[in-house]
Amino acid sequence: MLRSFTSTDLLSVQNWFTESETRRWLGDISWLGNSLRLANKNKNRHVLAFIEENLVVAMVDVECASDGRAFLALVVDPKIRRRGVGRSVLKSLLTYPAFAEIREFCGGVEKGNLASAALMKSLGFTPGSNEPDKDGFTDFIFHRE
Repeated sequence: MLRSFTSTDLLSVQNWFTESETRRWLGDISWLGNSLRLANKNKNRHVLAFIEENLVVAMVDVECASDGRAFLALVVDPKIRRRGVGRSVLKSLLTYPAFAEIREFCGGVEKGNLASAALMKSLGFTPGSNEPDKDGFTDFIFHRE
């Protein structure tokens, strides 16, 4: 289940940002702090918690553009990665009521992040180009009608 991320959720996820893989792809806890600050200032920015069995097991940062596109970043609890949680989060995101008007979802995947690229492809996201951009990212795009 997706819901808005709360200040209480910070305690649940702060240790995720000390783990090497999270830090490699997203950075330290300041990444989350920046996302929350931006969400507080902008009604088109959403930080959501994904809940299973009353625990925060993932979070997603979504920025909606006025042209019907949304850009996302996903973090899964390092202790339960590669167990289908990311897939569940993205499926929920695609049907989340706040994003009903979104026609294109885009997730930037950094070169070498094979797990994220495989997840995106498995859900029908397609690479926007054959080569990463100058910052080393490939945008994976999901179009819906």
